[in-house]
Amino acid sequence: MALPVLLPKMTKGRAIELGSGIGYTALVLASMGWDVVATDTESIIRSVLRKNIDNNKASLSGTVQVRQLDWTTHEESSWDDLVGFDLILTADTLYAPHLVEPLLRTLHKLSYKTSTPVIVAIERRDGALLDNALERARTEFNFKVHRVPHKKLAKLVQKASYGWSKEDWSDIELWKLVGSSIPKDPDEI
Repeated sequence: MALPVLLPKMTKGRAIELGSGIGYTALVLASMGWDVVATDTESIIRSVLRKNIDNNKASLSGTVQVRQLDWTTHEESSWDDLVGFDLILTADTLYAPHLVEPLLRTLHKLSYKTSTPVIVAIERRDGALLDNALERARTEFNFKVHRVPHKKLAKLVQKASYGWSKEDWSDIELWKLVGSSIPKDPDEI
């Protein structure tokens, strides 16, 4: 995982991951000393996420809390303690058209008051879907959107020493989203 290389200068703090899946990213961050909220749907939490976190948490210098968060059906009352994050991450979550708006709305809701940086890692499978999602992030959700240059990503992958060939990761992109200084209220979107 390139996170230790990507985030070496960031002060350890609180992070939230959307769509945690097996919990790998949350575990890597927690091994670096971050306190992480790993979120996913109830079925993913039950089938793999909670078990993986529980099996690995003894070796972590940070903490991982597992939370259910379904972007399409979330209840506002469940968001009360989802504040104060220093970093928001999501990987491989832009793959279906019906999830784009709920994901962007969730990222905006979590970041708009504090301009918390959002790191989005994706594999470019559907270029039109991704381009549309990033444009909507800019125009509808008021994010500043920046792609991590491919050259920098190549250096990160090389420095992380995965032994990957270029073909293994050539379609991977990292994007950084930051809320604008004049945020849109999520309730108005």
